[in-house]
Amino acid sequence: MKTCSKPNIQISDRVTFTKEFNEHYLSITGYGMYSYFNPVEIDQFFNRYLNEDVPIRSFVLQCIVPTRNTSKPVQQEAPFSN
Repeated sequence: MKTCSKPNIQISDRVTFTKEFNEHYLSITGYGMYSYFNPVEIDQFFNRYLNEDVPIRSFVLQCIVPTRNTSKPVQQEAPFSN
């Protein structure tokens, strides 16, 4: 059985984050999060989100780097955290 590194973090928290991140990302960009981010990056975003005190929508906006002359956002590199 796999466990999370932090005892109070449940698998359901990660699933809820992923669902909400995708819904907000889709509503903002018109594309699902997996169009730009791989599962490892999403996991890194979850870990970063746990350390920030911002609403999920604001957090998603931080993960998007808008560009000119295109309707698609450019992927921001996910931070590496330990």
